[in-house]
Amino acid sequence: MPNCFLCGTKIPPKARHIRRKVKTGERILNRYPSRRISAVNAIYGMRVVCGTCAKSMDSFRFSGELWKGVGILALLFVVFVLLVIDQ
Repeated sequence: MPNCFLCGTKIPPKARHIRRKVKTGERILNRYPSRRISAVNAIYGMRVVCGTCAKSMDSFRFSGELWKGVGILALLFVVFVLLVIDQ
């Protein structure tokens, strides 16, 4: 029986296996003489998650895309208002 990668709950064998791209680790590259961090790379992979975790991941991604769209519309509105005021 598979487990959810995020919360660890057991997923029944008859249930649909939902796969999502999740962060599986990260790699930190250091410069050895100065011991400064030069780069941090996140590593992502496809993993099996439960329905609850999949829903929360999808809603979080959708809300981020929604705010990005609202920001673009607000910027276009400001540019439009500035163009109308100048004329």
